[in-house]
Amino acid sequence: MGSEGILPTKITYTLAISICAFARDSTHGVCMHTHIIASGYASDVVVGCALVTFYGKIGDLNNAKEAFDQVLSPNVVVWTALITAYSGNGRIKEAFECYSQMQGKDIAPNEVTFVSLMDVCARQAALQMGIHLHTLILLFGLDLSLGISNVLIHFYGECGHIEECWKIFRGVKVKDIISWNGMITACVCNGQSLQAMKIFLGICESGLRPTKATFMSVFDACTALAMLSEAYNLHLHVLDSGIELDGQVGNALISLYGSCNSLADAQAMFLKMSKSNLVGWNALLGAYVKHERGESALALYYQMIAEGLLPNNFTMISVFSACACHRRLVSEGKHLHACWFAGGRDHDDVAVCNSLLSMYGKSDNAWEVHKCFSYMPLHNTISYNVLMSACTNHYEIKALQHFNDMLSECLIPDVGSFLPVIKACANQGVLTEVSHLHVRVLTQRAYRHNNVLKNALIYAYSRCNTLEIAQNIFDDLVEQCVVAWNSLMAACINKSLSFTFFDQMLHKAVLPNEVTYLTLITSSASQAMITLASQVHARIICSPFFNFVVGTALVYMHGCCGQLESAFITFKAMQMQNLVLWNAILTVCAHHGKGKETLQCLEQMQLEGLSPDEVSFIACLSACGHDGRVVEAFKMLSAIESNYGLQLIDDYYSCIIDALGRAGQLECAEFLLKTMVSQILPAPGMTILSFCEHHRDLERGHRIYNWILDFELITQRKLLEEKNCPTVLCFDDDTSKMPAFLKKCPWVAMTRSSPF
Repeated sequence: MGSEGILPTKITYTLAISICAFARDSTHGVCMHTHIIASGYASDVVVGCALVTFYGKIGDLNNAKEAFDQVLSPNVVVWTALITAYSGNGRIKEAFECYSQMQGKDIAPNEVTFVSLMDVCARQAALQMGIHLHTLILLFGLDLSLGISNVLIHFYGECGHIEECWKIFRGVKVKDIISWNGMITACVCNGQSLQAMKIFLGICESGLRPTKATFMSVFDACTALAMLSEAYNLHLHVLDSGIELDGQVGNALISLYGSCNSLADAQAMFLKMSKSNLVGWNALLGAYVKHERGESALALYYQMIAEGLLPNNFTMISVFSACACHRRLVSEGKHLHACWFAGGRDHDDVAVCNSLLSMYGKSDNAWEVHKCFSYMPLHNTISYNVLMSACTNHYEIKALQHFNDMLSECLIPDVGSFLPVIKACANQGVLTEVSHLHVRVLTQRAYRHNNVLKNALIYAYSRCNTLEIAQNIFDDLVEQCVVAWNSLMAACINKSLSFTFFDQMLHKAVLPNEVTYLTLITSSASQAMITLASQVHARIICSPFFNFVVGTALVYMHGCCGQLESAFITFKAMQMQNLVLWNAILTVCAHHGKGKETLQCLEQMQLEGLSPDEVSFIACLSACGHDGRVVEAFKMLSAIESNYGLQLIDDYYSCIIDALGRAGQLECAEFLLKTMVSQILPAPGMTILSFCEHHRDLERGHRIYNWILDFELITQRKLLEEKNCPTVLCFDDDTSKMPAFLKKCPWVAMTRSSPF
């Protein structure tokens, strides 16, 4: 056009820059801006408005403001364009500052101004600002506008005020498809998925054609309900609507079928999609993970790699979650972890790292959880939740420290944050901290009446032997359900009190569940409670809860009560014996030092077609150690890897070392310990130290102690101190060279001359 001598007009420039904005073409748009400045049109209201819109679309807010400043006497449209640029990029503060400046110029806002401001309030869930704007909308008489009504529905839905959404929705006389879609989304976001499905039926009856956005929202509703029949109906509606089964819709259907427990339909849908569509692979991976099909998910992942597709962060979230499904897959997950970050990735994606934390946490590997957490430059609430949950299994005292760290990072705790730290403080019996956590729960309105947290607090106060407060919280419950009663019973330090609460629960016509009986079994699991144990057994036999889980717990209970014969009777009373039940009887036999019987049970279990796992072998190796069967223990250790294909874990070595120590073969125990350098944990070394004290072997004990310290691991040092190991050692007279934490340990002798 320019080469032919025709000069572009401001309309030409406006159209050209608008096309660049629509295409988000920054290169040509910036070039066009240069021509506009040269032509003198940059100060024009229409052209300037188009430039502000363009820079807002590409996220260049500095140039958007500069383009705005070049406009002479900007009107409401130009001001609104700048407000929209800020709101579209999530800059709520700048958007409202711009609105205030506009008001200072006595320029009245229009409908689009309020829509832009309400939209950013919705995305930021800024309730008070949104309510203020709603008041202004009413004052300006714009509340009857369809665009305003639609954005208000969206805003109140995002802020959790579903009743206000319904009020506005019902007040709209002529609704468009955006109104219906907004109401469906609001219902889904606020847990009213069934209502969302009914609204979809209303769309169909109104004669409006559902859009792709409609289906994406209603898919979410159906996912929450997990209704396969409705999933089929929605699939048919999609086909009837003429909407193309593109990647977005097809992938959503894969996820929907997976959530509705129909992997076959999810797989069939996947096969119809393009194999180059990474999102489809991710959707099917997610479906496998939801159903805990870890092996299938990994097989699909390797197939995807073979097809030449590169995984993204969403892929790895599913892959690491798949490895968390079963302990045996964690080693594969660890390998994939190393490969993923060796490829140039770092730990800056919080969601990927959270899936890793969860994987290591579910495998009970607190050390890896802490290590992975320390690599993360940023954390969110979920990161801390997983970290604190890992601590409750091993390092409960650390959970409270991590909770305080989370608060120092200005992260807001949720239910998943409070539960592990309350449990940790309860198990430590730290009443002061439980009280502080209780106060913090009360100060957060969203959780003040949360029954899950109240049940946790009941448990905590009961564990701290403050039954009066626990009873007050319990009495304050609107519904004293079986879960609350279980919490009250589970935490009783005085175990006989659990049965008192159980009788009260029955008196109030609250039916016990499986957890109730498991709680009573746990309360009865000691030799001092033999009579109550028999009563519990009698009650359970007459209940509908005599299943594998409860039966296994009964076997353990009788074992803890010293009733080995009763444990075998219960074991044989089960209609089928699965691996968990066999492991229970193996553990009970080992606990009673019955090496011969333990090995006989292992043999019988294998004759019935069951393969032993880690728990089985730990029980058998422990039994061999207690019964002096060192040779059998070594033979079994060799067979674990060669015959059963299982990895040799630290617990196996601990059992062997224990067996050698009991047999007085400390030299062999020390040699075995030193073959474990690559995977050592403190427990085996601590075991040898205790036997060094028993056999008065000072030199070896001193050597092994120093060897353990070489690992320089904080967690190991903590364990060494906290275990308070009863070993006598001899050090130089100069105790200043001794590590500070050792001075606290009563098993350390301070004199050189008299080692024992």
